[in-house]
Amino acid sequence: MAAAGESETVEFKATTAELDRAARTIAGMANQSGGLIVFGVRPDGEVAGQDVTERTLEKVAAQISRVSPRPICSVTTLAIEDRSSLIVIRVDAGPLRPYRWNGKAYMRTGAATLELSEEQARQMLLDAEHQGQRWEDLPSELEVADLDPDEIRSTVEEAILRGRLNDPATRDVLPLLRGLRLLEVNDRPTNAAAVLFGTQDALERHRLGQCQLKAARFLGVGNTAPMDDEHQWIGNLFSLYRRADRFILDHLRISAVLPKDSWIRVDTPEVPPNAMREAVLNALAHRDYSMWYAATTIAYFDDRIEIASPGSLQFGLTAERLYAPHGSLPWNPTIARVLHQRGMIETWGTGFTKMVEEVRQAGLVPPLLSEIPQNVVVTFTRPGWAPMAFKSGLSTEQGELLDALYGHQSLTIADAERLSGRPRRSLQRDFRELADRGLAELIGQTRNAAWWPIKNTLGASWRK
Repeated sequence: MAAAGESETVEFKATTAELDRAARTIAGMANQSGGLIVFGVRPDGEVAGQDVTERTLEKVAAQISRVSPRPICSVTTLAIEDRSSLIVIRVDAGPLRPYRWNGKAYMRTGAATLELSEEQARQMLLDAEHQGQRWEDLPSELEVADLDPDEIRSTVEEAILRGRLNDPATRDVLPLLRGLRLLEVNDRPTNAAAVLFGTQDALERHRLGQCQLKAARFLGVGNTAPMDDEHQWIGNLFSLYRRADRFILDHLRISAVLPKDSWIRVDTPEVPPNAMREAVLNALAHRDYSMWYAATTIAYFDDRIEIASPGSLQFGLTAERLYAPHGSLPWNPTIARVLHQRGMIETWGTGFTKMVEEVRQAGLVPPLLSEIPQNVVVTFTRPGWAPMAFKSGLSTEQGELLDALYGHQSLTIADAERLSGRPRRSLQRDFRELADRGLAELIGQTRNAAWWPIKNTLGASWRK
């Protein structure tokens, strides 16, 4: 363990003189997935140990008691050579988050323990309360007769084919719903059953506005641009997913190429449709359904496609952490379980990373994930445009120059002069500014030198 170094679940302390800092880490680990704190291991990984007395262990216990609420911990001593010992504190993931030390909440990020803001601590409390009583598992206003029997049977059939559900030997709706664990006492459907299988008529009658999808094609790059196509649908999750898929395919640009020495045309969508389907499914599966007034949305702009899911990132997840492998922490585990049984989503937190990889393989800018008030947004940049996030803080001219770089893949100074009509000195200054911001790079020398955009939002050059 010492050779592997510190991590989100392992921290080393040279001696118990660092008890104060260790107590913060105990709170941070209890607020997440738990971990180990080992006293007697130096930062460079040397296992040195220390003298451990009754008084030493009393001090450790006293510091643990200052974490509130009391975390679930065990303290063990391990003897090593030269009569020295290690002290190992095992911290369990806590059920009563947020845990605080000296009135402050903490969380682990990599090998660091960071203090949470009060807003983050309140969100952690809401997350914990949500785990105890989730909206999706509460009784619905809908009756079993308000659910689509064909959609229920299709879900069960798919689950049986995939080996994720035993064949109940009946296709009557009531026992099927029991098998899917979507009934409350007295055979009342849960809210999850309403979201998954409610008929359009019933959802409209009971005003479940969260079972709504809005989709629009804007003729421009802003929300105030005129709309060429607009839809607003109410329906269960499966019907909304199918409508979203149709809308995506209707508006996705396709490039057709006839390869040399072949009579078979190759059609290539501007953005991989499967990646966009994954984004839509994530938005529908993981949105905050207690926000009855908010619809899931798809917005096509000239330069990008935005898929927005009402709610916020939960359980300490951040946009940065979602780009790396991470555990599955669904906000709606009952809905996610049924979608997994039907074969529509994974259960191990790989959906977003697979989406990113698919877009990268197509040679495109990876999708950007961001949080805005009451929404989590996945943005796909359309080919030939620079991501809007890249243009933050740039002047209008610099933003246009960046768009030109993406549209042409590379530009010499002479190309930029011809396209923009701007003087060479001004263009050189703007190119240098883009390079300083890590948005462009100069490739080649003298007359053959050309500027290329750095298209990979995660740090590596996109240039082929």
